[in-house]
Amino acid sequence: MSKRLALVLVLPLVLAGALPASAAAKASDVIQQAIDGFVRPAYARLHEHADSLTKAMRRLCDAPSQDHLDAARAEFSGTVD
Repeated sequence: MSKRLALVLVLPLVLAGALPASAAAKASDVIQQAIDGFVRPAYARLHEHADSLTKAMRRLCDAPSQDHLDAARAEFSGTVD
């Protein structure tokens, strides 16, 4: 009987210790999915927009014109949005 009592008393403690580890594993999965599903793609889009902005700014500096200014402004707007 004392072994059963010990098991009944220890089992909740063991399970309570396992729950935070499980929650931590789930949290790390959520974080990894956020990184892979949102953060990395967002940085990739930012990189593409920044490259386009750089090219537009170079065209504007090399040959100033209203068309190049408008293009640079459009690229800037696309980069910061």
